[in-house]
Amino acid sequence: MPATARKGAARVVKRCPATKPIAVTLLDIGVIDPSPLNRPAGRETVLTDRDMDPSVDLRTGESLVVRLMETPETGFRWAIDTVDPAVLYLRRDDLVKDPDPNVIEGTLRHFEFIASRPGKCKLVLKLWDESIGEESIEEQYTVAVRIR
Repeated sequence: MPATARKGAARVVKRCPATKPIAVTLLDIGVIDPSPLNRPAGRETVLTDRDMDPSVDLRTGESLVVRLMETPETGFRWAIDTVDPAVLYLRRDDLVKDPDPNVIEGTLRHFEFIASRPGKCKLVLKLWDESIGEESIEEQYTVAVRIR
C-alpha cells in the first residue's frame, strides 16, 4: 500500500517554487522590429497636410512623422491604407492637440514611422469611417519613401 493511503500517514505535498511574473512586450512577440531601437536616435522628418504629394529620403533608424487634421466627433479618422512594414514600421499612432496657437480646438492624427531597412515604400493614409467601409474614404495622403 502506498504511504499516502495508510491511515494516519503524513501526506507530503511538494510545493512548486514561486514563479516570477512574465512580462510580454511588443518586442517579445515580434510586433516591433528591435533593430532600429538599438541605434542612436536619428533625424525626424515631419510632414503635414500642407505638404502635397511629398517624397522623402530617410536613413535607416530615422523617423517619419505625419500629422493630419482630424475631427474625431465626425466618426472619420485617419488610418493606414498602404505601407510596407518591413521597410517602414509604425511606432506611434495617436490623436494630439494641434500645437499651432492660432487653432483653438484642432486635433491632429500623429503617425510616427521608423525606417527599418533600405528600400522604397509607398505610404498611403486614408480619412475614413471604418464602420461604413471603403466607400466612406473622403481623402487620401500619399508619401513616396526611399530609405538608404
